[in-house]
Amino acid sequence: MLDFVLVLALLFIPFLIHHIDTQRKGLVTGLFLSLFFWGKISPVLPLVPFSCALFLFRQKRPARPQEARFRPMNPALPMFLFFLLSMVVFCALSLSFYSYGSYVGIDTHTLRLGEQWGNLALLIGPVWIGNRCDRRGPFHSAILLTLAAELSVWIAAAGSAHPFLFIAGAFCVHLCISGFFALMPVITAVFLGESAFYRAYPLLASFAAGMWIAIRLLYVNRLADACQPGNFLISLLFFAVLSAAAVSFSWKRRFVLLAGSAPENVLQQRRQ
Repeated sequence: MLDFVLVLALLFIPFLIHHIDTQRKGLVTGLFLSLFFWGKISPVLPLVPFSCALFLFRQKRPARPQEARFRPMNPALPMFLFFLLSMVVFCALSLSFYSYGSYVGIDTHTLRLGEQWGNLALLIGPVWIGNRCDRRGPFHSAILLTLAAELSVWIAAAGSAHPFLFIAGAFCVHLCISGFFALMPVITAVFLGESAFYRAYPLLASFAAGMWIAIRLLYVNRLADACQPGNFLISLLFFAVLSAAAVSFSWKRRFVLLAGSAPENVLQQRRQ
């Protein structure tokens, strides 16, 4: 599972390399994050991609965006933030998958295999989601990620019937966790606009990291022994459904007030 101290670095690596001029920004972001996840093999390895991202940021710092005549307005911004918060809660409570496995009597060997395949999914997830963001767009990738999150819950819930189902569920949930790190910066840049990305994303990343750490600490220290693990699987399914509904609502109903336009010329953008 992810270490608490690495969450903030995982969220800020996309910020450091966002200024790179490329048409495959999602794939480049996913590759950097995948390299960072290789740090599970050795504690020194995460320093390589993070140092490269920091070097690229210092070599060519992004220019400060000029103040637009009219600031972008997104009426669906609260729903978009709710989508990000729901996915953060889902990822942070993924510890309950292993607690549920122990609760229903899955043997230690199967639990260990689930963790090993989960580590492999951590390497694949960012590249998969980043590449899909480039090919199909961040909205379709967000819907796919939420559906995969729901599927992982259903598969893990059936893990007591066959060990393979638990291993497959562990793989899917880790795929969703690592993929969310690649999706969050890409969909934030498209939703808020490039001019607002550098102002808003550090705040969103800091808040997401704080929520992640707080929820995990609360689960490990208080909720893990007090509640049945099966209840957490149901709550994770609930959060995945809410995430899919929130991102769909926010994406379809957002609009941006273009710079230099008169208020009566407000255009409603509906990117697919």
